[in-house]
Formats: sequence, C-alpha cells, structure tokens
Amino acid sequence: MTPHEKSPYDSFAWFYDRYWAVPFQEWQRPALDKLLFSELKPGARILDLCCGTGQLSEELAARGFDVVGIDSSEEMLCFARRKVPCGEFLCGDAADFTLERPVDAAVCTFDSLNHLVLPGAVALAFQSVHAALKRGGCFVFDVNTPTAYGRHWDQSACQVSDDHAFFLRGGFDAETRTGTTMITMFRLFDTWQRSDVELQQRPLEIGEVESLLRAAGFAGISSYRAPEDLGMNDHYGEGRVYFRACTSLKEPDEL
Repeated sequence: MTPHEKSPYDSFAWFYDRYWAVPFQEWQRPALDKLLFSELKPGARILDLCCGTGQLSEELAARGFDVVGIDSSEEMLCFARRKVPCGEFLCGDAADFTLERPVDAAVCTFDSLNHLVLPGAVALAFQSVHAALKRGGCFVFDVNTPTAYGRHWDQSACQVSDDHAFFLRGGFDAETRTGTTMITMFRLFDTWQRSDVELQQRPLEIGEVESLLRAAGFAGISSYRAPEDLGMNDHYGEGRVYFRACTSLKEPDEL
C-alpha cells in the first residue's frame, strides 16, 4: 500500500479511537512498564509502529520521549497528530519503511503485526525495524498466538447510541489459519452514513517469531505470555505474547 491509497482502517478510525484505544492502552501498561518504559533514557527517540490513533504515542510524549509514529491509515494519523502535536507521524507500510533518523527503541502493540497477512510481510517488518534502530536499541511488541483465536474470537458484539452504532462479527478459519473481523458502522451527520470493513489476522507462533527476529539481526530475544508471565488476564490476554528483542552493540563488521 502506498501513502496515497485509501486504507481499510480509515473508516474504522473514529470507532477504534472511541471504543478500543483507551481500554487496551490501560490494560497493557504493566507490560510496557516492565519491558519498555523502565529501559528508556529520558528524551529517548521512540518509534510507535502501527501507531493507530496515537494513544500510546500520547503516553510516550507525556513521559518526555521524542515520538515518531507510522501507520498505513491517514484517518488514524489525523487523530494521532491532534493528540501529539509535537510528534512526527508518517503514513507508511509497516513491512516497508525507512526513517531518516534512527530511534533508540521501537514499539508495536495491540497485535498489529498479526494484520500483516501477506507472505513474508512480518519478516520485512522486522527487517525495517532493525534498520531503524540504533545499536543496542530494543523492540517491544505483542502478537496473538493460535490460542487467541478461540472462544472470544467467534463472537459478535454491537453498540448503539443516538448518533452512531456498530456491529462486529468475528470468525476464525482453522484450515486457512485466518481470523476475520467484519465491522458495520453507522454515524449520523446530516443523514446516516454506513461503512463496512473486513480485517484479517494470521496467528503467529512463538518459535516462528523468534526465528524471524534472529533472521532480521536481532539478539537478546525474550518472550512473555501475557497471563502467565505478566499477570495480565482478561480476554485481551488470552493467547497474547509480548516480545523484547535488541540490536547488537557492535558494528556489523565486528560481528
């Protein structure tokens, strides 16, 4: 996807910001406190990859960090820019991006990497992040493993208010290993406007992620199961694994 193409996440941006961004950011804070925030120096430059509407970017900026965010959705980025006027936000593909200035750390949350369903896309994302990091920089992210696509995934939900409504249906195809979320949204402007979006995910195994990280050049790779290792329960935690990986402190020719 080029920056000029419309993202399927554009029509989803308002609802995502209204209903999902804040609860997940609050829920995942224990993981970020342990794996990211405690390791950063004051004023560090942080990449928020797949930054969405900027909820995490806003917290990073509030903690005094220099934030650069990347997302494929311009509508999502409009929210992020309003929340973090001091941040730098770029429209781009998580599997194919470059930064003019390297970053001290990178973070990518809310199972964003599971949305990279094209073959090789996750590997390319890891390579792009590795190239964007300074020597000794860390990358913290979470993924949904196959366990996540169970009883909570094959459900439906709805929310109806005076000026908006959404209807969500989820399903997982075990044969193709594809999780699909279909969302129908209505918002009242002068008239009611409807939009529909279908989002897909692919589960990632812990060993698969570790192998791709090593191939991209990362070292010091650690994984943490949200419920068992981080004490993060609720439906968000089921099958969710956080990773922390670092780049080498040595120059490439010293390895």
